[in-house]
Amino acid sequence: MRKMMTLLVAIVALQLTYATTTTDTVTTGASYVNQVWYSLPNDEQGNAPKDNWDVAFEISGFTASVLANTQKGLAVYQSPYAVTQWNSVDTTGIANWKTLDNSETSWSEGALNTNPDDNLDLGWGVYDMNTHTVAGDSIYIIKLASGAWKKFKVNSLANSTYSFTWADIDGQNEQTTTLAKNGYTGKNFGYYSLENNTALDREPATADWDITFTKYMTVIYAPDPTPYGVTGVLLNKGVTGVKASGVDVATVDFNNYTFQTDINTIGYNWKSFAGSWTIEDSLVYFVKRSNGDIWKLVFTGFTGGASGNYIFSKEQVYTATTGIEETAGITTLGVFPNPATNLVNLVYQNDGSQNNVAVTISDLSGRVVTQQLFETTGGMNKSMLDVSALNRGIYILTLGSNSSKLIIE
Repeated sequence: MRKMMTLLVAIVALQLTYATTTTDTVTTGASYVNQVWYSLPNDEQGNAPKDNWDVAFEISGFTASVLANTQKGLAVYQSPYAVTQWNSVDTTGIANWKTLDNSETSWSEGALNTNPDDNLDLGWGVYDMNTHTVAGDSIYIIKLASGAWKKFKVNSLANSTYSFTWADIDGQNEQTTTLAKNGYTGKNFGYYSLENNTALDREPATADWDITFTKYMTVIYAPDPTPYGVTGVLLNKGVTGVKASGVDVATVDFNNYTFQTDINTIGYNWKSFAGSWTIEDSLVYFVKRSNGDIWKLVFTGFTGGASGNYIFSKEQVYTATTGIEETAGITTLGVFPNPATNLVNLVYQNDGSQNNVAVTISDLSGRVVTQQLFETTGGMNKSMLDVSALNRGIYILTLGSNSSKLIIE
C-alpha cells in the first residue's frame, strides 16, 4: 500500500521560513569571460571560461542533446548531405543553408537536435527502440571561432558513449573520438574543444547548483529575427522559476504565480543599457529548487563588461518537506509527439527499482487533469497515454521526478 501511495501521490507541505535577506555578488569577469554555477543556499559552486569548449553532449536524459557554443562566434550549418556522402561534402550553396542554435528555453534542445524528421529522430541521429542506441544521420558544417571550417557528425550513442568525427571540408585532418557518459556521472553535459582536441569537465554536479550566470544566444525579433548574444541567468535542470513584475518587492507572494520550466525564465532582460546599466524596478524572481525549496531573488546591480558583476538579494521564503517518500528509479523522460492531439508516447529509463510508475498531467495552475498508472520493467520502457479528452493548451506532464512541458493542439 505504501508503494502504491508513493506512485500515485507526492504530498508536499510548504513551511514558512523566516530567513534573513542577504546580498551577494557574482563575478563573471571583464568581458564576461567566465561562466559561473551558483547554489542559492551555498553560493558559487564553480566557474570556467565560457569560451573553452565547442560542443557539449548531454549526460542524462533521453534527448541526447548536443549543444554548440555559438555565443563565442562559432556557427553551425545544417548541410544537405547524408552521412554516406561524408567524403563528398563541400560548402557550395552554404549561404542558403539553415544556421542552427541551441534552444534558449531547454537544455534538451541543442543546436544539433533541431530538424527532426520523425518521433524517434533526435536531430543528429535516430533512436532505435530495440537496440537502445542512436545512429547518426546528419552532417553539419561548423565554422569555429578561429575562422576554421570543419565538417562534423555524431556517429552514434551506444553503450552510454558518444562517437563523433570532424575534419577539414576537403577531408584533411580527420579525427574520430569518443566521450563516455560515465566520465561525467551526475552532471548535465560533457564538453569538448574541437580546436584543442580536448575533452573538458567544466561544470559542478547537477545536484550542487541552481542557476548559472553566462552568455547565451537569444533571438531579437525587430526589425528581423536575428540571433544575438546576451548575458544573463539560466536555470538548472529540475529547477523552475517565475517572474513577478510591477509588484511590491517586499510583499509579493509566489502563490499568485505559476512556476515555469523554461531555463531562461530569469534570462537577461531584467536589465537594460542606455549609456549606463539600469535594473528594472518592482521586479522579483522566485526560484523553486529541485528539492522544492523556494527562493526570492531581486537584482539590484549589474556592472556590464567592465567586471561582469551581478548584484542581487536573495531570501529563502519557503521550505518544502516531503510527506511521502518520492518515487525513485525513473531517470529519463522522452515525450512525443509534442505538440500532440490524441496519443502521447513516453520513453523512460527505469533503474529496476519500480514495478509501476504514475504519470500525471497538470494544467499551468497546478490542477491535476489526468493520471494513469503503468506497469514497467527495468531498462528502457515505452508507454502510450491517451490525451484525446484534454482541451487545447499547455500542460505539465510528470513521471516520477521528471517533468516535461506538453502541448495539446
